[in-house]
Amino acid sequence: MVLVHKRASPKKQNKKTKVSKKAIAKKQEAKAATPAKNQLKNIQKIEESKENMMRLYNEANDRLDDFLGPKSLNREVVRGYDLNKGLDYSKMFGGLKTMGFQATNMGRAIEKVNQMIKWRLSDEEVTKDTPTYLRDPKVRENIRCTIFLGYTSNHSSCGLREYIRYLCQHKMIDAVVTTCGGIEEDFMKCMRPFYMGDFHLEGKKLRQ
Repeated sequence: MVLVHKRASPKKQNKKTKVSKKAIAKKQEAKAATPAKNQLKNIQKIEESKENMMRLYNEANDRLDDFLGPKSLNREVVRGYDLNKGLDYSKMFGGLKTMGFQATNMGRAIEKVNQMIKWRLSDEEVTKDTPTYLRDPKVRENIRCTIFLGYTSNHSSCGLREYIRYLCQHKMIDAVVTTCGGIEEDFMKCMRPFYMGDFHLEGKKLRQ
């Protein structure tokens, strides 16, 4: 039995060569295009992250604006009082609100207290619901803010007690709201003085 091996014709070989060359060229083009595609994807990811960051930034600012009031970029600059301008205590205390930390809260508290002291009913508009006896301008000018002072027992024990007494003595407040401890420790200070303590003092010696 004789086996005959058929050889491909030259035309078919040329076709296969051409096909393989095209396939190689496509693979090379795909390889060349891959870095460009990856680069484009990276750029898109960067842009998306930028957008997300800006969105988070704006959301945070909106939440901050809701809490503090005016727009973030329009807020006051942090600054302290310039002592070279002289000791103007009114301006010095007013400048606390732009110093930061607890001084800012102190400055805001001073602002609120001044608003309460200066307020008169005449500052408000007369509406259709305003009673007749409160429509007279002179009456409205004489009606002031009712001020409540609230404090806890530790304020009676410390040196703030003298400030509270002064406010009550000169009728600078209308009502006091405190705890039972605030009244109790006020009586205790009336009987005997309190002394400056220390966390390192021994309890046994103090009891003796």
